Amino acid sequence: MKSKWIEHKGKKLFFCDYTGFKITSEELKSEVEQVAAIITEQPSHSLRLPVDVRGPSGKPESSGYLKATANQSIRRVMETSVVGVSGYRKMILRTLAKLSGVSLMPFDDLCKAQDWLAE
Repeated sequence: MKSKWIEHKGKKLFFCDYTGFKITSEELKSEVEQVAAIITEQPSHSLRLPVDVRGPSGKPESSGYLKATANQSIRRVMETSVVGVSGYRKMILRTLAKLSGVSLMPFDDLCKAQDWLAE
């Protein structure tokens, strides 16, 4: 599993690393399932999640895996930063944040995404 607990500027973050899954969607599915298992064990509104989605395959099932994890974890998350979303998807992400009430912010840079969560 690539995703892991990290510390950034004194804050404990769970880094969801979905980068580079281009070979098969089975690898991404396995990563997503393992992440979901960890997230769902955490207390309500306790997680700060930097999520990096640069490079997963563009297959429709890949998006489905990521959405399913988001739906399962929404009550556990305090804040989420997302790296690797651009164009109209960035606008959709901001709209979803407003509708869901979850603090969710898109970034182009992982370090900036982690800094925002550590503030």
